[in-house]
Amino acid sequence: MLVMSDSSNELVQSALSLPPDDRAGLAMQLLQSLTPAQQEISDDQLSEQLHKRIQEYKSGDLISHSREEARAAVEAALSKRRTN
Repeated sequence: MLVMSDSSNELVQSALSLPPDDRAGLAMQLLQSLTPAQQEISDDQLSEQLHKRIQEYKSGDLISHSREEARAAVEAALSKRRTN
């Protein structure tokens, strides 16, 4: 179960109020901080993956969800984890 401190929750709320580009940059930095050094993601690898996903989305091969759908799915998964 994921439990965050009050200060972490405040930080998340502050981060969510940032403009989309700033949130994306922050997310990238946080993800990279979780990746072991030997598995670092290069800018080229990230760019390649992003372009691939954009093409999949444009071609209809990648299903997208609204923010509300994604949030509901995450909340349901977290709720399920808490009850198990």
